[in-house]
Amino acid sequence: MRQLCKWIRMVCTGGPSIMWGAHHCKRYLRHPEKYTVKEKHAYANALGKRLAKRAFKTEFIITGQENLEKAKGQVLFVSNHVSVLDPIFFMAYSDRPVTFLGKKQILKMPFVSTVLRSIDGAFIDREDLRSEIKVFREINNLLKAQPDLSFCVYPEGTRSKGPDFPMAEFKGGSFKIATRLDLPIVPVAAWLTERSMDPHYHYHKYPLQVAYCQPIMPEEYEKMTTGQIAAIAQERVEAKLKELKENDLNMIMKLNNYKEEKAKKVQYSSNTHTI
Repeated sequence: MRQLCKWIRMVCTGGPSIMWGAHHCKRYLRHPEKYTVKEKHAYANALGKRLAKRAFKTEFIITGQENLEKAKGQVLFVSNHVSVLDPIFFMAYSDRPVTFLGKKQILKMPFVSTVLRSIDGAFIDREDLRSEIKVFREINNLLKAQPDLSFCVYPEGTRSKGPDFPMAEFKGGSFKIATRLDLPIVPVAAWLTERSMDPHYHYHKYPLQVAYCQPIMPEEYEKMTTGQIAAIAQERVEAKLKELKENDLNMIMKLNNYKEEKAKKVQYSSNTHTI
């Protein structure tokens, strides 16, 4: 029953924003020439924040901004991937205009695909090499034409699954987006974004810890292969995720005014969803 109630609450509180947001984003698709990258990001940022607060009861705890400051301008963000909500949340907490690379299957998700397409998102078919090459060429041209736009990829290639949500190996191919344009690479660690939507978790507020890791600058990776770059990025994300996990209980207690005993009970509230 609690699981059903959570889904009903999300639909009732987030439904109007989703419908209006999708309608608004279709304007960008119909008339892309009328809107700048910053205008589209500003709307996506506001929409993401509205959904995070109203529908998903999520509070962002952002750390590592000093690392982000080291990488000025256009960058490639690389992050771990747990939930279909990851791009929506990323748009909400990113101060920089950003778009995403995703699998073609996302195009079957009405709201998510509409929002991502409206902000120039790219979608690849990993089983079609020619299609993949074409998409990466389009991304390269897009970033050259839009110097205010940054890109985010999830180099695991798929979402991590419970109960343990282990990270898969970062694939080197997506790092070519950075190496071809000499962009700084900013690894990003996001702790358990899935929890906001997963019906097994029940809090008043869901802490979402996000940490920007030390960037990998072009002068550091110029003699590396993309596989070597990917390994460094993954190491930094994994190390940061351990820190975020250790801080998770305190965040739950703080946001929900729980005592430690109750927080531990609800932290991973199903035996099938332990971390």
